[in-house]
Amino acid sequence: MPNLTHETATEFLHYSYDIGRGAAYTKEEYQTYWCTCGFFLDHYPDDTEFQNIRCTRFQGKREFPFEKKFDRLEMIFCRHDFALANPYRTEKNCNNYAYCSDDFSEVIRIFDHHHITFWHNLHGNPVEEKYVYDNGENTSDDMEYVYWDTVIPWDQETLLACYENYHLMLLKKCGQGKSEEIPYVPGIAINGCTFFGAEMNEGLKKELIMNGGCL
Repeated sequence: MPNLTHETATEFLHYSYDIGRGAAYTKEEYQTYWCTCGFFLDHYPDDTEFQNIRCTRFQGKREFPFEKKFDRLEMIFCRHDFALANPYRTEKNCNNYAYCSDDFSEVIRIFDHHHITFWHNLHGNPVEEKYVYDNGENTSDDMEYVYWDTVIPWDQETLLACYENYHLMLLKKCGQGKSEEIPYVPGIAINGCTFFGAEMNEGLKKELIMNGGCL
């Protein structure tokens, strides 16, 4: 696997929740490096080890080497001896992706866990769309006190976003209306469940309806 440096790592996009897999442990069980899957969105490194990656195919126990040239917008495993991200989302200048289409034509990138950009037509003429929090007045990167995790396309003008692990919001493009928080209670999975005839107070009834319960 090619080694990421601090310079090449800034261009390397890994999945939002992926903080790297520990690899090559010593006898004392000390980890020596991480292994992370991702891709390069803008420029593929011209470093020698990224240009001459050793590729092998196995048939049973037999090993057959073959040649392959990698490029941008291709998934690749890289090794690194420094963390690309941490579980507390406190690092700066962190690039990751929350969504990537199968053909790599669309990618949602998150920078510093709060700056959300939706890229279209990456194989032709890339188009960049920035998503906002409040109809253009406040962008997603103005909410620097929270971090964004999963973000997926919802419709032509909206992204469905999850922030701070469980808060849901429909993010709108500038000029397309105010972004909307989706109220629900984390841990309650009752969508479509029927509570007909059950005795409850008004507060519980409101909570059940908010989470998709049927009364």
